[in-house]
Amino acid sequence: MVVCLLLGLRSRAYRDDPQSDHPEPINMRDLLFEAQQAHYHGLPTDVSLASVISTPAKILGLDHRLGFLRRGYDADIVLWDSHPLQLGATPAQVFIDGIPQLDKPVITHKSLAKQKAPKTPNFDEETEKTIEHEGLPPLEPTRETKLVRFVNVGSVWTPGPRRGVSADDVEGPQLNIEVVVREGRIVCQGECASFHSKEEVVVDLQGGEIAPGLTAVGGYALAAIAFEDTTADGDIPDPLPSLLGQGAVVHVADGLSFGLRNEQLAYRSGVTGAVVLSQGSGIVHGVGAHISLAARHKLEDGAVPKPVAIISTSIAKGSGHSVSTQVGALRNLLNGGGSGDLGKYFKQIVEVRIWHQYICYGHN
Repeated sequence: MVVCLLLGLRSRAYRDDPQSDHPEPINMRDLLFEAQQAHYHGLPTDVSLASVISTPAKILGLDHRLGFLRRGYDADIVLWDSHPLQLGATPAQVFIDGIPQLDKPVITHKSLAKQKAPKTPNFDEETEKTIEHEGLPPLEPTRETKLVRFVNVGSVWTPGPRRGVSADDVEGPQLNIEVVVREGRIVCQGECASFHSKEEVVVDLQGGEIAPGLTAVGGYALAAIAFEDTTADGDIPDPLPSLLGQGAVVHVADGLSFGLRNEQLAYRSGVTGAVVLSQGSGIVHGVGAHISLAARHKLEDGAVPKPVAIISTSIAKGSGHSVSTQVGALRNLLNGGGSGDLGKYFKQIVEVRIWHQYICYGHN
């Protein structure tokens, strides 16, 4: 189904307009996603849409010809395959000055539910905590020792035999499924009347899903504040000149910081673990680690399930060394020419003994 929205916006005393002056924080192509996030966190539907349609036109002084579907205005129109505030909303056709821009538009079927603005959570409790803690509410995960019963579960995704995921219910929500968890482990799924406790915690998912936690890859747990060097582990110097020397290698596990707010927010959004890569500009960044984002400190059980999880390297122009020199150094390491810990780890890569083994970035 293709929908075209005619916006009748209420007049308000304030305006909201996501913007970008740099591709890093907010890419201009992702402004609609910014409106979707604002709507998810409480901005009204009409104001969220106006923030990327009519409000920018008013700010630029172009609302006499842009930002509205009115007689005499420019015929710049987007037809969407679903409501623009739904994740995955895709233009089915774009008109500029009345001329269609897509020669062969691809239109996918979207359910009727996708033609309406998405339902959003109630953040009243989070708002109260934010005010109470002056803008920095506690984000530490809670550890529930009681029996936890999830009711009205739509579907449960569990690890499949091929290291993928398999859905126990793919036909849609069946609001009679229960999932019981005790001490962090699922002990029952389906009809769970035999599992009960006087002090159990009941969570109503209202047709939602239960899925395994996500695992991220990147520079997690290495900096409390982005772009603030005094809160970070720091850059790794280029080891290329001494690759054939003592063979020392940096372990990212030595510089981890737990309990950082960005990592706690990721955990609350379903990212339970991360493969942390060393941050550096040299050819060999070091040994990455697999960590748990639920851990409060490094000494906690399960905080670092795999201290040696991956070796990350990069090849780049403008690094001070020719590309052929960098490739030659990596070839030498992979052929057993390294020494010390570096040579040992590259030998394990060749023998396929390091989990997820090896990653090499190419720049420019």
